[in-house]
Amino acid sequence: MQNNQDLLIAAGSIALSDNTVANVAQFSFANMTWSAVGSAADLPGPVTALEVNGGNASSIFAAGQ
Repeated sequence: MQNNQDLLIAAGSIALSDNTVANVAQFSFANMTWSAVGSAADLPGPVTALEVNGGNASSIFAAGQ
């Protein structure tokens, strides 16, 4: 299980290195990689506001366009 303090959650209109488009992405400090949180089709964007609920990376609130 990964410690939530090992993650950075970012929002916007993000193009990851594998050409994946993400409106919310997470960076893992443990393995130094970015990954999409959900899919851009499921979470339209760009996301302009983001809240990680109580520091729990499994519970994210996002808002935007």
